[in-house]
Amino acid sequence: MWSFFKRDLTLRIAALFIALLVWFLIKVNAQYNHSFDFSLVLEEIPPGFVLASDPPEAVIATISGVGRDLIRLGLSRRVVAVDCSDFTYGERRYTFSPKDFVLPYGTLKVERIEGPKDFILFMDRLQTKRVPVKSAIEVSPADGYLIQNGFEFVPDKVVVSGPKSVVRKLRFVETVPETLTDLSSTVSFVVGLKGVGERVSITPDKVIARVEVKRGLEKRIGDIPLHIRADKGLDVEPDTGYVSAVFWGAKRRVEGLTVDDVGAFIEITEAIADSTDSVPVVVVGPKGVKCLGASPEYIHFKKR
Repeated sequence: MWSFFKRDLTLRIAALFIALLVWFLIKVNAQYNHSFDFSLVLEEIPPGFVLASDPPEAVIATISGVGRDLIRLGLSRRVVAVDCSDFTYGERRYTFSPKDFVLPYGTLKVERIEGPKDFILFMDRLQTKRVPVKSAIEVSPADGYLIQNGFEFVPDKVVVSGPKSVVRKLRFVETVPETLTDLSSTVSFVVGLKGVGERVSITPDKVIARVEVKRGLEKRIGDIPLHIRADKGLDVEPDTGYVSAVFWGAKRRVEGLTVDDVGAFIEITEAIADSTDSVPVVVVGPKGVKCLGASPEYIHFKKR
């Protein structure tokens, strides 16, 4: 008895499978309509020209065909290709046609283009030039250290290529933002470059950044002559004619520093002379050297 039911169940399952297979074959060979999105591809852009506008990423169309081919199309990469070989400089409106849609299977046909039905394309002349790299890196040294000469980049210039309307305005390419803190030694690292638009290529797109960090050196210089800047006709007498000051900076700049390289002055106007008898000392040094303080900090004076 059991063998009979087992055999009967097997026959029923086989019959069901055959029925489903027949149903499936009928369905996949029947005619259907279905909407698909097609990626837009621009082909044969003339040498010396480049696209300067943003075309639609995809176009939706209703496709008819037998079920099996529609299934295969749905599983494949779908493309609508526009031949740009006869395009020249300027703006142009292009209207899609069924022949633009790449349909690799014989029974498929474009029934309706749902949209967009057209697009505006701007073709610009291609321009290539070299521009310098500009730092967007924030850096701060550790206490007692200083940055020497800013960042150096290798290469210090890169090639940009793209639509002339964009490239001609470029004066530099920036690095991507970075922040470095508490540096106490020279560092070198690879940093990316910030893009300047989808249509513009940058070669190379990374550079080597180097920043030199040195320990600062202090040096005191005495007997700096004091210069007086006073209003015309104002006669004042300071209580001293010399000051000393402490300077700080890179060793190569500070260790050879002399009194001839620095200066000190006070500024006195009629209004100042009528309201006070002392003014702060201003001490200046060469570029890259910082004055940490002067002695005395204030100069007393009297009108004569």
